[in-house]
Amino acid sequence: MDAGEQAIALDYARNALAQVPRRSRRAAAVAAWLARYQDALGLAPRSARAADARQDELFAETSAAPDATTWKLIQRRIEARTGPRARRAVSAITLRLDAVTRAVGLDEAEAAILGLAVRYRLHRPVERLWDMLSDAMGGAMRLSADAPMIALLTGLPQATVERRLAPGGTLRAAGLLTVDADGELVVLERLKRQLSDALGIPPGPGAAAGEALLGRPLAASLGLEDFAHLGEAARHAVEVLAGALRTRRPGTHVLLYGPPGTGKTEFCKTLAAAVGAPLYAVGEAMEDGHEPGRAERLAELRLAQRLLAGGSPALLLFDEAEDLFDQGLAGLLHGQGGGRASLLRTLETTPVPVLWTTNALGPLGPAVIRRMTFAIELRVPDLPVRERLWARALARHGVA
Repeated sequence: MDAGEQAIALDYARNALAQVPRRSRRAAAVAAWLARYQDALGLAPRSARAADARQDELFAETSAAPDATTWKLIQRRIEARTGPRARRAVSAITLRLDAVTRAVGLDEAEAAILGLAVRYRLHRPVERLWDMLSDAMGGAMRLSADAPMIALLTGLPQATVERRLAPGGTLRAAGLLTVDADGELVVLERLKRQLSDALGIPPGPGAAAGEALLGRPLAASLGLEDFAHLGEAARHAVEVLAGALRTRRPGTHVLLYGPPGTGKTEFCKTLAAAVGAPLYAVGEAMEDGHEPGRAERLAELRLAQRLLAGGSPALLLFDEAEDLFDQGLAGLLHGQGGGRASLLRTLETTPVPVLWTTNALGPLGPAVIRRMTFAIELRVPDLPVRERLWARALARHGVA
């Protein structure tokens, strides 16, 4: 942790100590944490004077609640790093989180909760502070959607935390945080990696953070003429998408289904080019090979919708949709708050049109298919069509 992140970790400790009795197990847990991680937190004294040596003895790790002298020492050291007179550095993670806050439209409380969840995942000392306090409170839970613990560390009122972590709150509606079946808070993996990457989210305007989280738009390599074998269906798909973008019609979905190798993804890119809108893929594997799970893919879809809503016209691509639904809506949404009806409402209200591809319709089920604005079946083209496609591709690239 750099100096800026050290100060934020100490802020969490200061917030906790301000709310717990000195002789409590929670106070003892914070004192033990400070003693164990004083080097990592930049609290170790730099002088070998006798007074500092005496302070070190008082600051030694113990399971007992701190006495009055140790309590004052702890408060004095934390105040020196986090108080109004302290010269606080601003960390790169803070700058990137600020950019995400602006891009998604988080308020101050939501930003504080997200910051705690992210730092729990990124910094071992913050993780241990939560765990040690949880043990002291008899919970022994890892990062959970437990409002009292989050309120203790952030200094926010518990009622505020509960409202911000509700299923309809921005943090979960935008996919930044989800709650798994065990009640544990899960930070969107793409966000966590971008925040910890020196070349990830650039500090500055929210638009730059949105572009980093969305990735580069997909480029088309084929034209509409390459899909002439689809007949009127291709032209109608263009009209549906163009109309949705022009009128900002919510809940527009185009479904492309058929066996692998029939050009579903390429046709999506071509459709986007035909309507003049960038196409962003959501829920795709990351550069390091990480494959997002179902809940994570759905969270990425929600985040992309949030980032693009109200901006310039754009389209989203959700490839291989059968992987999202192949255990049914109930399994997919367990812990997401809202169940089957919640996802169906999401499909009906998405502000950004979505192109879905699937190899099989069965996993989607009738309720999802009924909410598709238009559907096209792509079959394996016959030999004359394949010959035309090859001829155009070879000519386009100058290959005899």
